[in-house]
Amino acid sequence: LFVIQVKARNAETIIPITQEIRTTEWYMEQSQLWKKKLDRNKKNVDSWRNYYLASRYSLMTNFAELWDVSKDVILMELNGLIDEMGKSIPNTFEYNFIKWYNSPSDKNNIKYLKKAYSIDSTRSEIYPGLVNHYIYEGDIPSLGQICIMWHQSNSMSPAMLNYSYNLLMSVGDNGVLVVEGDNDTYPALINQYALGVRRDVKVFNIFMAGDEDYKKKFLASIGVPPFEKKVGDFRDQHEYNTALILHITAYFENVYFPVSFTNSLYSAFEDKVYLEGLAFKYSSKSYDKTSILVRNFEKRFALDYLEQNFSYESPQSFVNYMNLHYIFPFVFLRNHYNILGDYTKVEKIDFLLNLIIQKGYYHKHLVPHLYE
Repeated sequence: LFVIQVKARNAETIIPITQEIRTTEWYMEQSQLWKKKLDRNKKNVDSWRNYYLASRYSLMTNFAELWDVSKDVILMELNGLIDEMGKSIPNTFEYNFIKWYNSPSDKNNIKYLKKAYSIDSTRSEIYPGLVNHYIYEGDIPSLGQICIMWHQSNSMSPAMLNYSYNLLMSVGDNGVLVVEGDNDTYPALINQYALGVRRDVKVFNIFMAGDEDYKKKFLASIGVPPFEKKVGDFRDQHEYNTALILHITAYFENVYFPVSFTNSLYSAFEDKVYLEGLAFKYSSKSYDKTSILVRNFEKRFALDYLEQNFSYESPQSFVNYMNLHYIFPFVFLRNHYNILGDYTKVEKIDFLLNLIIQKGYYHKHLVPHLYE
């Protein structure tokens, strides 16, 4: 017990929360530990980076329900930290990146991200911001180049890329995939632009749609009339996003949502979404989704990584949480094969379900209903 207690008091490298997630208490403790290290040496860039990330993630996990709609306000609490960082290590990659990272919605801050890129273009933490920037700019060649660099850096989990591959394979030809977060956006773009997977699918990030130019260009690209209303016309971002989705589906029916998508964003038409794999399809008319779901499972999905993943994934890895979303299509398929009497496939699905739930056990606090 003494050894465990001592180990718990060590400052640990903070892994990006998109790869590994811990509890609020753990992040708060790590923030304090890294602050103590900084008190001894304010020029240590690693200490500043870990101190900032631990502080940011403690806020992010503590205010998880408000994060999507109030992130900019919540992060203002860290402005003092960044001011101190600027005094101690002003001309470093870490300061310029974090200066941008704490307020990416301020377009004037892109100069800090570009400065960080000029200091070290191999640091993968800058790639998400650059991807967003080039999407806003409509600069597809630069977007593609960053996706290639990101893939070559080996910093994106192969298992996450595999999950995203199956997500893209769940989308019908020339469909629109409406995404919302890091883990359903960036792996999909790397699959498309670095690996050439399903370039026919148009990926649309609903939370980036607060940018009027991005929204206007995307809607025009799929032949949907402009949506003139802005975020400020609604009570909050969620209400705006729901209205925008309804606008798109009114003119373009080949629209898909990841199974991981926030349910409240399509609650207004939940009777019009049909499970086709790792994605729901919007349809104003009912249809039999079973044959499509079976085809995707048997012919399109790459599932070997669920059984034998040759890259290391920690128990806290976010891909173990994402893999829990296979439960929805797998349970449906299990019932289908059971009715047909195809017990070999029933056993195969049972085996995969057990693997997924065992590996995802750390994340039971995120999806407690799966463990009741």
